[in-house]
Amino acid sequence: MKIKFSFKISSIIIASLVSQIYLSDAMAQSYNNPVIGTPQKVDREVPDPHVLKWNGEYYLYTSGDPITAYHSTDLVNWQPLGAVLSSSSNAKAWNQSDVWAPEVIYRNGKFYMYYTASKKSDDWRVGEMARRVGVAVSNSPKGPFIDSGKPVSQGWAIDGNVFKDPDGGKEYLFYSYLHEPKLPGASIVMDPMKSWNSVTGNLTTVSRGNQAWEDKDGDENNGSLRYTNEAPTVIKHHKLYYMIYSGGSWDLPSYSLAYAVTDKIKQDGLEGPGWKKVSPPILRSTPIVDGPGHNSIVKAPNNVDDINVFHARTVPFIDPWNRLPFVDRIYWNHDSIF
Repeated sequence: MKIKFSFKISSIIIASLVSQIYLSDAMAQSYNNPVIGTPQKVDREVPDPHVLKWNGEYYLYTSGDPITAYHSTDLVNWQPLGAVLSSSSNAKAWNQSDVWAPEVIYRNGKFYMYYTASKKSDDWRVGEMARRVGVAVSNSPKGPFIDSGKPVSQGWAIDGNVFKDPDGGKEYLFYSYLHEPKLPGASIVMDPMKSWNSVTGNLTTVSRGNQAWEDKDGDENNGSLRYTNEAPTVIKHHKLYYMIYSGGSWDLPSYSLAYAVTDKIKQDGLEGPGWKKVSPPILRSTPIVDGPGHNSIVKAPNNVDDINVFHARTVPFIDPWNRLPFVDRIYWNHDSIF
């Protein structure tokens, strides 16, 4: 199976951070990256952007407490909608702290936000091990979203992505999973969903960190190999399934986007061992863009092109907390053989 998959990233590599999105087959709109915020003065970062296209318009959701949303008609000009979900002040709630990585899907008349949260604790280790993926529900993509009251994942989990297989309609929750709490670093697993707020618990490992650039410490010789794969986004293009993911540590220049691919569908659904990583990363730091990662994929206004929405920092404004949203078109090469 020969596969070539590429992003047109010249617009963020060369000089001006200027690119184009096709509003229709005949009209293109030029724009500057990042599309939200000013790199020179980041009052509030806009990390982990997820974009939902609904009725021809776009809704962008971003990490933070509260989780906030933005609205656009063209993926370029965004208006803030304000807070759509906050952590809970209930001492018994699962989602008291560290609210991040929202992803919203539409299902049966409602909008479901899958997001990461944790319990609040004075001991960071307790909070770390309490991370889960849960779900909140709204009647509108503008929110507000109301938490369901319990986690969806059955153990440590962050960065949930719900993928509905177009062949048969079965849903899967992909997320980053800590296999061994004593060994830092995380892999990506897949769990079939039983309902909108529950999974089977039958995990399949899709991807584990095993490459130098995925080292969370950023130094492959330091003896502490914290290989991390996180933030999965799964799509199907023709006959193949693609999982785009982020590797390494979000606050380092080595943080990058890569992907794994499979064409194997088993009786019980997508089969993890069939996934093959493709190297090198498809999007990584450049002299003017730092730490690209945590993306989502959405159709352009022309309903043809696939658009990659991801966060990055603009050099020289590379404070770790200066993450802002970038958008760029994905180009599929030789897709007739996929």
